[in-house]
Amino acid sequence: MEFEVECEAVFQRATALAHESGHPAIQPHHLARAALESGQIVRRLLNRCGSSPEQFIVSIEKHDFLAVLLPDRGGMTSSMSKLSSKAVKNAQAIASELDDAKVTPEHLFLGACNVGVMDFVLGEHNLTLSDLRESLAAVRRADRGSTD
Repeated sequence: MEFEVECEAVFQRATALAHESGHPAIQPHHLARAALESGQIVRRLLNRCGSSPEQFIVSIEKHDFLAVLLPDRGGMTSSMSKLSSKAVKNAQAIASELDDAKVTPEHLFLGACNVGVMDFVLGEHNLTLSDLRESLAAVRRADRGSTD
């Protein structure tokens, strides 16, 4: 499945975040944070869940050190960890399930949110992946002017 142009900026920012935090490869929380920083849809879906995007970023930063403690079975593929590769595959599956033609930053965010330290971040905000998916659906309905 193809990626929207905006995803290139997400991958570039995730690479920079990994480098800044001293990680040898992009981890799922780098993808999630980069997607969150990239646009309004992810921010809106967090707001809709009652979670502050800024506090979500603080939580990601707080849990960054745990990423080096979690097993990443199989090492890296290019500059992406195996866990990040799994997050991207999750994003592709979510896009497909939603009948979207391309992977978007919000798919990358959702795909990363149940991998690696993101489980801890979601728990800290009393959120589940289902909550985030429902919120994305509501944001999309609002953008279409629908009340389904």
